[in-house]
Amino acid sequence: MTDEGREAFASRLYELMNEQVRDDGRPWSIPALARALTERGHPISRQHLHGVANQKHVPTWDLVRALAELFGTTTDSFTGRRADADDELPVLLNRAGELDENGRAEVADFIRFLHQKRRRTGPGE
Repeated sequence: MTDEGREAFASRLYELMNEQVRDDGRPWSIPALARALTERGHPISRQHLHGVANQKHVPTWDLVRALAELFGTTTDSFTGRRADADDELPVLLNRAGELDENGRAEVADFIRFLHQKRRRTGPGE
């Protein structure tokens, strides 16, 4: 991975940590992220994760995948490639399944709304 790639990875990691909160509502930190990854079957020390986040270590592909899964995004978002909607949809649908009943109902309502809008205006409009 180039220096530019490590920089893009680190930038995206901090962006996600700032945008999202943990299940308990608290912000993400490197130690909390290392614990969460370890609990999900990807053991990593906070020291190593800190080194990756600060561009001292190169992230492994397994780490990129584990982080993408944890944050509900695609691996492409860490590599700088832009995923299209078809690539991202399975990840988003999986994350929707983790929502509570009200959240799932909101997602279903929005999908119904989009289908009704498309029938009224036609595809791609």
